[in-house]
Amino acid sequence: MKISALMAAAIVLTLAPLPALAKEPAKAPTKSFDLTKVIPCPPQSNVARGEGPDCKQDPAAEKADYQGVLDARKSANDDEIAMAMADAAYPSVAQFLRPIWLRLVNTVPDSCAPAKAILKDLDHDAAIAAQGRLKEDESALNTSLPATMSVLNEVNYAEYKASDKAKDIYNRTRPFAMTIPGLPPIEPLADKEYQKHLAKSSPSYPSGHTTFAFTEAAVLSALLPDEKMVLMNRAERYGWHRIVVGVHFPTDVSAGKQSGLLVADAYLKDAAMKPRLDAATAELRKVLCY
Repeated sequence: MKISALMAAAIVLTLAPLPALAKEPAKAPTKSFDLTKVIPCPPQSNVARGEGPDCKQDPAAEKADYQGVLDARKSANDDEIAMAMADAAYPSVAQFLRPIWLRLVNTVPDSCAPAKAILKDLDHDAAIAAQGRLKEDESALNTSLPATMSVLNEVNYAEYKASDKAKDIYNRTRPFAMTIPGLPPIEPLADKEYQKHLAKSSPSYPSGHTTFAFTEAAVLSALLPDEKMVLMNRAERYGWHRIVVGVHFPTDVSAGKQSGLLVADAYLKDAAMKPRLDAATAELRKVLCY
């Protein structure tokens, strides 16, 4: 896809509100996590005394964190910015898989009908698709990969609840809502209403998108070990995109990575999950003709 078209997609996403896609887990999560016992305090937070960990302010680290957002934006080219905008939609398996599903499918023979059928259902336009399609794409995956999506939906819902709880406790201000003396303001690549929502209702630490990405990548890596490097690289990029868009600090993203891997590991080590993980593995390998 040409850069001009990628940038057009970014402009459309900048002007249009991002959809709030509801998480619809196949079943309620069986585990809960207190991430405040695992991830460190951020350099800046608004934790009320007695309501959470005893966090200390660190102005130097906070300034470096803020500078990290400015540096990420500067280092991103047009293609990366467009991808970052696409990844700014509400976390979904469909969006996470878009940049890598085509590669996975292209490694299977042309006769692999199941994989080709799923590919036809999903919109792979250089990994950027109309955000309005995400519900339809997620529905297509639920239909085509029911065992796999059942596992992912449950684990992803558990990480969502865990990261949201930690966000509320740390109550860290979003980078675009902060000012640091001597540094320019951060202009997020998101519409004004979405900015207001984030600033008012969704604190910054840890990054929920990044927690989702690493949970997703770790579980899928266990199901498809040969694709681990591709999946983990995608999670790293997905998290970095949160900094590029200007809605998270680098420490938000590093804490999200730590959180996502923790949640995934707990589920992968749970003996009760083994039959479901085995079923998901068999399903994926059949669909991809492994």
